[in-house]
Amino acid sequence: MKNCFKGRKARRAGQLTGVEPERIKALVAQKLGDAGAAEEGRQIRMKKHILIAAAAAALCTGTIFAAQKLELADIFFEGKTDSVQQEVQNIEKTVENGDYRMTLEQVLNDDNKAFVVFSVEPLHEEAAKAMEGADYFAFDYNITLSPPEDYDWQSGWGVSGQDMEEYNQGKKKYYAWDVDFYNPEHKPLTLSLDKDHQISVPMESDLEQVRLEIGETVPVITYTYQSATEADGSTVDESVAQVEERTIEFINVSPLSVAVRFREETLDPHGYLYFELADGTYCGNAALAPYGNSAAENTVIYSFSEIMDLSDIRAVVVDGMAYPLDGSQAYPADLPETMVPFRTEPVVLEDVSPDDGVIFIPVQQVCQQLGAQYTQLPDGSVTVEYRGQTYTIRLGKNDLRPSGRILLPIYGVMQGDTFVASGVLLDLLGVDLLMDGRKFGDDGVVDWGDCLIIP
Repeated sequence: MKNCFKGRKARRAGQLTGVEPERIKALVAQKLGDAGAAEEGRQIRMKKHILIAAAAAALCTGTIFAAQKLELADIFFEGKTDSVQQEVQNIEKTVENGDYRMTLEQVLNDDNKAFVVFSVEPLHEEAAKAMEGADYFAFDYNITLSPPEDYDWQSGWGVSGQDMEEYNQGKKKYYAWDVDFYNPEHKPLTLSLDKDHQISVPMESDLEQVRLEIGETVPVITYTYQSATEADGSTVDESVAQVEERTIEFINVSPLSVAVRFREETLDPHGYLYFELADGTYCGNAALAPYGNSAAENTVIYSFSEIMDLSDIRAVVVDGMAYPLDGSQAYPADLPETMVPFRTEPVVLEDVSPDDGVIFIPVQQVCQQLGAQYTQLPDGSVTVEYRGQTYTIRLGKNDLRPSGRILLPIYGVMQGDTFVASGVLLDLLGVDLLMDGRKFGDDGVVDWGDCLIIP
């Protein structure tokens, strides 16, 4: 079965940007006392980022890429999007303030989310230079998207943005915003170039949606943050993943997303929500990605990675009970043991990242717990088969192929298991990771504990 939901990066794990597999292999070797491998890694020079090389090649060959046709659903979702294309509103409303022209291009929404695409065009050279010098002009210029004036903030509000260079036309730049908020009345949003130049963003949708009234108290896995004073007077900040009880009022499901309304304030919950699919398999909420949670919110919004046919979801499962989408009587769910959260001991290399380091997890152990097939090959590489997909992991290789077998780097081997950076493997398998840790002082070192993996 394919992974239906947006993958999530390992929590509090440093990223691998700009770090070569050989360099990481050397650091792992240092941890394991393999001096020879460590020396080999130290001799490897950092390579330039692949995108920089690609850009240079394009300049040398004179390659010119034409702007793509704007298709909102294809920006935010993988796979086929034909079923929702008719729901995309082509707006083309425009405002100007003497410096810039802003155009609301397209909108797609359900009760839980809104996807908004707009463009900005400079009206004179000075304005154009300001756009060119900005990292992300839409935010730098304080272009805002606001909820309705009487909006209930407990329904959540989170905005994540991205630029869209492939769609840009000359000096006209395109931006896409992904908005999380529960808005069943479809009240319009407000897109503001500045306080005097605004566009009303219509929220209209005929997408099929199902709201399930739950009203049950369930166990959820959350992070607890607390400070403690050591015997020597130093301060330690602890983060521990633990189980707490929360009451779910309702769950709203659409082809685009899922919204869960809690009675209590609930930030970034895990391990409580599952989906029984029509083929009898299960997906867990660890493969979902909530955005924009704040201290005032009781609602968590998740996105599907592909447009979902609701007929493919038989029931939503909460605390062992399945709630069918067709409204029939709830029944006990038969969740497999491979859906139960489990702990494993990671290896953390602080040397790789100046922040929290990179977290490496044992592939074979994780595969056994998840019910994935792990195979060690004679050349030292391994294959992982999970939910109908096969991934090949090879030592020192760092390329992703667009289809079929995916090559990923092995960063170290110890105690007979292969260790891979958590964000790489967990994204592919669609599982989540929470780390226990103790940080000593404001600028101190993090002492990592076990990691909790949630299917």
